[in-house]
Amino acid sequence: MNRLVLRAGKEAYQKIKKDGLSSEMISGVVAAAGGPKWFTTYGLVRFIIGDFLRDAKQPLHFLGASVGSWQMVSAMTSDPTAAIDRLQHAYSTSIYSDKPDAREISMACKQMIEHAIAGEVDHILTHPSRYLQVVTARGRGVLSHSNKILRGLGFGAAFISNVVHRRHIAKAAERIIFKSKGELIYDPSLDVLPTREVELTKENLVLALRASGTIPFVMEAIKDLPDAPKGYYWDGGMTDYHISLPHCQEGIVLHPHFMKNVLPGWLDKKLPWNRNADEHLMSKVLLITPTEDYVNSLPRKQISDMKDFKHFGLDQDKRITYWSEISKRSLELGAELSELIKTGNISERIEPYTRK
Repeated sequence: MNRLVLRAGKEAYQKIKKDGLSSEMISGVVAAAGGPKWFTTYGLVRFIIGDFLRDAKQPLHFLGASVGSWQMVSAMTSDPTAAIDRLQHAYSTSIYSDKPDAREISMACKQMIEHAIAGEVDHILTHPSRYLQVVTARGRGVLSHSNKILRGLGFGAAFISNVVHRRHIAKAAERIIFKSKGELIYDPSLDVLPTREVELTKENLVLALRASGTIPFVMEAIKDLPDAPKGYYWDGGMTDYHISLPHCQEGIVLHPHFMKNVLPGWLDKKLPWNRNADEHLMSKVLLITPTEDYVNSLPRKQISDMKDFKHFGLDQDKRITYWSEISKRSLELGAELSELIKTGNISERIEPYTRK
């Protein structure tokens, strides 16, 4: 059973088809939002940041939104494998009260992040060749208001605006990227959404990571981050749910992902038509996803997601066991990618990325 589908944009496809794939060819890694969906690709990300890119000397960019940013900060630590293992364990074994409120969930996520980075803030911010980019969404208009009812109306208006065109989401949510140093992995001037850049510091790193994963209506918004524009910050998935940006750095961008579609924004999930990422945005990207056969072989024949909380209800032991099994099985994905790279068979397995 093939466990992986590998689809590459035009530029990446030509390079891999000709030369295979080596760590020297990589310019960065991006990771999507999606909550517990990330357990499905945990083993894949673990191999990429912990083994494949471990000894890479070239500049590497790591960009993520929401839980994707938590995975990417793991790559910035002194031991990426240990860091992402800590994140997986902390997230998958999280225990909540019978009816957790926004405060409880927010504090649980704070603990997950701090456990993953394990006091390595200085190392993360001063890494000589690795650059972290954390996507957040700052509320604008009604979404900048402290009143929850008004904010709810603002999210509704944001959805309607997004239906008309993706660029209109900027009226409700401003993309702000907190970055450690250096240039971004993509060219903001070529994207439909404007970008504001803010320097990551000791004072705002954990807060930026928390803001990036602050799910609307579920968690508390992060307000007035140090050294950043004032306001309420929300999940980076609002502007960049799955990562589809005009990458500009030389080299291939790896995008380990849990599904075949690449949806630009979180609100695009609700659209009755497909707003999948355009080919030109994926030109430098190698999109790596599990096959349908692999997903069908998993417990419950589906990937993990937020609905697992409802499915398992108060039986948190069963949820933890399920997430542990999904994570353990995901190691198979990393092993298959490793084998394809070592043997050179990746050149035969890749397919051109097309917007379907």
